[in-house]
This record gives sequence, structure tokens and C-alpha cells, in this order.
Amino acid sequence: MQKILVLRDHKIGNLRLLEAITNYLANHFKLLWQELTYRPYAVLPNSLQLATRPAIEQWASLKALTDYDLILSAGRRSGLVANKLRAYQKTTKPIIHILRPECKILPQDILILPKHDNNQKSDYQFDLTPNQITQAKLAEALKQMPLKIKPKTKVIAVILGGSSKHKKVTLETFSKIWQIIINYRQAESAQLLVTTSRRTDKSLLPMITDSLKADD
Repeated sequence: MQKILVLRDHKIGNLRLLEAITNYLANHFKLLWQELTYRPYAVLPNSLQLATRPAIEQWASLKALTDYDLILSAGRRSGLVANKLRAYQKTTKPIIHILRPECKILPQDILILPKHDNNQKSDYQFDLTPNQITQAKLAEALKQMPLKIKPKTKVIAVILGGSSKHKKVTLETFSKIWQIIINYRQAESAQLLVTTSRRTDKSLLPMITDSLKADD
């Protein structure tokens, strides 16, 4: 059975993309998941980062991994890590990458992009983001919702963002923004509906969940 090295970072959206795709690959490939923790200079454009060493904490252990057949990655930063790993190991193993990697790709690579990017270099395009949402999962999630929207009740819907290559959202900054949201909800006696975005850091989920339970 061939082995896929899956590079996962801290962004919820990238992780969900990888989970959705690997869900269909698990019966045909052995999946080797590798967590990526970025160093501060990872926010720099790819062209300004070090030529040989990617901005991750796990570089020493990652470059020692050789028993795999291809690499699966998602997002700008992990695309660069995949590319530098292949260059360091002097191999031509293919990379399957989701979203723009902003780095060199080889003919054997597969690039998967959203259709709205209108990028002619992509091998495949998708209209709807790959996901694992089903009717059964939606029904189960509905059962677990602690509150249903009450008639004539104000509802505040919030989409949480996250850090980008231009702006870092620290835990302190997020905590302040989150408290403003909670205070506004309480002042308006409204119900709060919250969803994350692709950029939201998964480490924030426990704080968000605990805060919503406490505010219930």
C-alpha cells in the first residue's frame, strides 16, 4: 500500500480540507499525518523565506521522513514546506496541493484550486469546498444545539477570522474581540450564532466553546 505524507497546519480550514479528502483516500493509502508549527518568520512572503530551511519547528524530524510515496498539503505555507522537503531530499515524489502554494510546482504535481481563483495552472478546480458534511451529521448537530432560535429574538451571527500573512491575530487580541462580542450579545439580550473561517486557529476552539457554555 502506498503512503501519503499529509502536512497539516494550525488553520481550521486547511485541516478540514485535508480531512475531507483523506476520508476518501484512507482505504487505498496509508496516511502519515505530520503536524506543522510555524516559526514567526513564516508570515513573510515565500520568496523572502530561507532558501533551504522552512519556517517550522519540526524540520529536523520531517526531513528524516523518507518512507512515503507522495505529499498532500493545503495552504500557502504548507505548500512551501512540501516543496522544500522534496528539494532537501533530492527526490521527484509528487505533491498534491490544495489552494495556491505560491512556490514552484513540477509537472508531476497536482494543483487543486477553487474555481473562483480563475487560475489556468490548476489541474482540478472545485466550486464547493471539499467537506464531510452530510444530512445525517447536520441532523445530529441540530440535536446537540443547546438552544433553538426563539421567535422574535434578535440573533447575532459572527464569522470568526484569523491571522493572515499581513496581520497576526494573537490570543490577547482575539480575547479582547471575543469579550466585545459577548458584551454586545448580553446588552442586546440576543442569541449568538458563531462559525469559524478557514483562517481561525484551531487552538482557539476550546476557549470559544467554554465561553459560550459559560454565557449560556
